[in-house]
Amino acid sequence: MGTTSSNLFLLNTLSLEECWSLLSRRAYYGRTREESENLDDIGWKIADKCQGLPLAAKILGGLLRFKRTREQWQNVLDSEMWDFEEAEQDLFPPLFLSYYELPSALKQCISYCAVFPKGMILRKDELIKLWMAQDYLKGVRCEEMEIVGEEYFDELHMRSFFQDFGGDELDSGIMKYKMHDLIHDFLLVLMKTECVMLVNHDSEELKLDLSCERARYGTLIRKEAAPTEPNIFRFRKLRSLLIDSSYHDTSSLRLYLPRLFDQLTCLRTLNLSNGLFRNSIEELPDEIGKLVHLRYLNLKNNKKLKELPESLCGLCNLQTLNLKWCDSLKELPCGIGKIINLRHLENDQTNLSLMAIPRGIGRLTNLQTLSLFVVMGNSDASTLGDLQNLIHLRGLLKISGLGAVCDVTEAKKAELENKKGLRTLIFDFTISKGLMSNRWQRDDGRLLEALRPPPCLEELEIWCYSSPTISANWMMGLTKLSRVSLGYCLHLKSLPPLGKLPSLESLYIGGMSRVEKVSVEFLGVEREEILAPSSSLESPSSSVIAFPSLKHLEFEFFDLEEWEDWMPLTSREEHISIMPRLCSLTINSCPKLKALPCYVLHNTSLKQLNISQSPILSERCRKETGEDWLKISHIPSIMIDGVRIQVNCSSVEEFGVLQFQPLHSSSLSSKNFLKAFSQN
Repeated sequence: MGTTSSNLFLLNTLSLEECWSLLSRRAYYGRTREESENLDDIGWKIADKCQGLPLAAKILGGLLRFKRTREQWQNVLDSEMWDFEEAEQDLFPPLFLSYYELPSALKQCISYCAVFPKGMILRKDELIKLWMAQDYLKGVRCEEMEIVGEEYFDELHMRSFFQDFGGDELDSGIMKYKMHDLIHDFLLVLMKTECVMLVNHDSEELKLDLSCERARYGTLIRKEAAPTEPNIFRFRKLRSLLIDSSYHDTSSLRLYLPRLFDQLTCLRTLNLSNGLFRNSIEELPDEIGKLVHLRYLNLKNNKKLKELPESLCGLCNLQTLNLKWCDSLKELPCGIGKIINLRHLENDQTNLSLMAIPRGIGRLTNLQTLSLFVVMGNSDASTLGDLQNLIHLRGLLKISGLGAVCDVTEAKKAELENKKGLRTLIFDFTISKGLMSNRWQRDDGRLLEALRPPPCLEELEIWCYSSPTISANWMMGLTKLSRVSLGYCLHLKSLPPLGKLPSLESLYIGGMSRVEKVSVEFLGVEREEILAPSSSLESPSSSVIAFPSLKHLEFEFFDLEEWEDWMPLTSREEHISIMPRLCSLTINSCPKLKALPCYVLHNTSLKQLNISQSPILSERCRKETGEDWLKISHIPSIMIDGVRIQVNCSSVEEFGVLQFQPLHSSSLSSKNFLKAFSQN
């Protein structure tokens, strides 16, 4: 599409008043009105030096936020940096001012970011691991490096060196960040003798200034047709190297990687992740063991990588090993327990290929991240008891293959309850086909009871659980639990009383082919509370609330034949409030469900209703003609069998298929489970 003059917009610079508004909002954060008024006159003069540039105003506001006195503000105004000769752009003086005010540790951290290609999306947690690998977080107790890194990042973010890019639902909602292009240019000026970016254009390799051969940070990028071997080997002092995935499909890959590992022995961080997906490293050479200083190795998305060499286990300084989405990887090297400084083993999304975790994982007592722990059920692999000493685990832990566990005492040895940093637990009771005969009488109920989580848990998923009930006593004590997914529990006959959970906001239940009713017990309401007349309650505040915080509810029962109806509460239970904050409800593949309960139909907080592959229910809720249409017409957004209806508009419009955001974790989607079942 061509660009015409009619859709071009001229962006003017900000006025002085607008610059001052932007600057002062940051600079005056946390100050009293009296303190702020005392600084106004100097602040206006500093705002005038922004020359109408919003980024300059943000950066200076972030700088002044840490200046408490008039004298400090006056020093900023009078700084010689405003006349700095190397200020090639109007924006550089504010950047120099802000940069040179940073503590030396923060200067190192932000300068390192020059190694990234311009416009690259940054993850806070990954950046901290890279800083840690370069020793920028040293001088603090070992177990606190990640915490110090977070503090450093947050301060740089407050000073506007990073800008928000938003969260990613497919990546657990983790926030992403970017650097403004001008900040990146500024960092390249600072790091021009230490940072090199090798870009191959057409069939010619970029000629390099020999004075850069002592550079410590490098990025290798290929454009179009490139020479088969990158001109990287002269940079023997490199401590950090990012190799763009466009190199992964070159025929000489197997040749140049061994040479790279043999010659660039100062490397501390090496990024071989595959952002293009279509290219992949198939084999990691044994020479990787020569990188004895390596602390960070990123192999993410290399989907053809099937194994790792044992020589990797000689990298005793390695802190981070990223294997996410290496979904052909069948096993980890047997000697992984030798990597005693390993803190982050990111192996999530390898659950369909990874068969076991080798013995020795329990020796990695510095581990904070272990995304996936696979239980094999034989003597060659780790058992649940090997988790006992991993007391620093935090974030997400998925345990798969629980169906192979015969000894419940092993689950108790894991001592999950003592791992206070865990926030998300996924219990997967699937079992590989070859191990089915090892456990004739499964008692997943006792096993689940023994897997008691820490009380601070926020998200819980249970998949392929085989017992008829979930009676884990610990579940109702998880007062901070905000998200629950229960899936493919094919023998489950009744749902646990989840209505008691005070913080539960999102609930997904799917694949329960034997559940007959969603009854009062599911609400977590005691019989005595149901039978008690409302007049006996001391005050309106004494009313019983089931699911007090629930906002999103999704039922997905596939070929359900036995679940026919919700059991409604009668008029004598009107003092019971049910799901008062429910915003969205999804009902999928419930072919015999006849009606929605009154407490859903009359819920004024409900904003989205999605019904699909549930013919009886769909007919009752059909627009204008359905028996329940008048009861649900107050809901702003309704989707029935792929057609979305916007009922609260002056003209009702019907759109094509617009999927609601699924509640359940992307880690175990329906498609992934069908694939897993077919393989097992």
